[in-house]
Amino acid sequence: MRLPTRSKKDLEIEALKARLAEAEDTLRAIHEGEVDAVVVSSPGGDRVYTLAGAEISYRLILQTMNEGALTLSPDGTILYCNQQFSQMLKTPMEKLIGSSLFSLVVPQDQAVIASLFKVTTGENIRLEIRLKGRDGALLPVNFSTSRLHSEAVETIIIVVTDLTDRKLAEEALRRSNEELEIKVTQRTVELRDSEQRWVTTLISIGDAVISTDTESRITFMNPAAEKLTGWKLSEAALKPVNEVFRIINEVTRVAVEDPVAKVLAGSSPIGFANDSLLVRKDGTEVPVENSGAPIVTTNGRISGVVLVFRDVADRRQAEKTIKASLNHKETLLKEIHHRIKNNLSMVQALLSLQASHMSPERAAQSLKEAQNRIKSIALVHEKLYRSADVSHMNFTDYLHSLTETLMDTYQAQDRRITLQIQAQDVYLDIDTALPVSLIVNELVTNALRHAFPKNRRGFVTIQLNRVNSQVELAVTDDGVGMPEGLDPDKIDTLGLKLVSSLAGQLRGKMSFHHEKGTCARLYFTLIG
Repeated sequence: MRLPTRSKKDLEIEALKARLAEAEDTLRAIHEGEVDAVVVSSPGGDRVYTLAGAEISYRLILQTMNEGALTLSPDGTILYCNQQFSQMLKTPMEKLIGSSLFSLVVPQDQAVIASLFKVTTGENIRLEIRLKGRDGALLPVNFSTSRLHSEAVETIIIVVTDLTDRKLAEEALRRSNEELEIKVTQRTVELRDSEQRWVTTLISIGDAVISTDTESRITFMNPAAEKLTGWKLSEAALKPVNEVFRIINEVTRVAVEDPVAKVLAGSSPIGFANDSLLVRKDGTEVPVENSGAPIVTTNGRISGVVLVFRDVADRRQAEKTIKASLNHKETLLKEIHHRIKNNLSMVQALLSLQASHMSPERAAQSLKEAQNRIKSIALVHEKLYRSADVSHMNFTDYLHSLTETLMDTYQAQDRRITLQIQAQDVYLDIDTALPVSLIVNELVTNALRHAFPKNRRGFVTIQLNRVNSQVELAVTDDGVGMPEGLDPDKIDTLGLKLVSSLAGQLRGKMSFHHEKGTCARLYFTLIG
């Protein structure tokens, strides 16, 4: 029986399979430490690379170290790599061993690697390159290389350090620095703009401003301060503040305490005495009003003091003029009130004199009523004359004085009539107080004369209340009241006609009630 012949191609395939199996066995043996050398074919012939020095302990160190480790032939072939290097590139060790290092380096760094193999000395060389991982990702690494000569065989030992984390940190730091630089630039511009705004503001304001450092040396003066002190900023800069801002007491002529030291001691804004004089550069004196405050930085540190002051000579003169004018007007107004009071007192005296010479009882009574009306008017002027505010008077206080006079006039206490006042403090101007005083005079007079005949006992009550601008006045008695069917609007007497007229003058509303006596009630609104 004739056996089939195999083709040349089949024989080559079997040879390749055999060589591949042999290579796999060799790699396995290298990994497990079963061989001591590797034969690598090269253009110069086969070369044998011994692994005699790769003892088990050495291999354990390489496999457990955090860095990658490589052993290369002079042409860049990887003779050995540890597990860490394999993990860095995410490539199995069997794929790496026997391959060229150049295949793992990015094109841009090929020239750097080529220069590495040209070095023939044993010096340690460090360089940074980028490797390509199995997934295509770029891996920044640091190579620490050295050459090893042993038994006429030359190898290159490389320790590979993964720089990914460091590069990420460097990139984060770079971005952080860039962001910080941008913020610093922005903040610098903001501060410069803010400083310019403040300088512009301080230059344009009317008050004089001086700033100092914590050593009381002048650092800034605005134009108003230059004008007021007589010093230019160029002359005063860094001079002690007391040399430029010389303040003395107007009364004692003694120099005041160093204002900067006083502010720094209290660490808060303070005002200085109003009787201060600023001694200008030429020796002239100007009355000033001044204050000081610490300059506090954003971190709470005091960096100096700012002094603000102004010339008050014109204001003092204006105050003196106003005060003199006010005193003159007060004196004149009091004199007017005094004269009116005296004139009314004279009219009262004349009417009293005339009444004492009149025999008809009715005529005497009419003069008496007129006398009481004049008294009520005079009393308004007297209260205004004695008031601290000559334009308004406390009408409640006035009621007590007026009713006391009326009670004496009609001998009400002897007749056992009691008068009560229930009133808030209500202030009225003279235009309102005069008609209201006459209304009270008429209503109380009517009650004292007509409500209690034949020595009847009783009460007369005056109530005065104010809610916002509304005022209510009521005069009530518990006397006999008005006759049945009597209409107050139709009573033709001078007193009630006067009450009605005065109520109209006040634009008020007058009403009468006749339950258990008589109650007259007035409502009016205060204007202004």
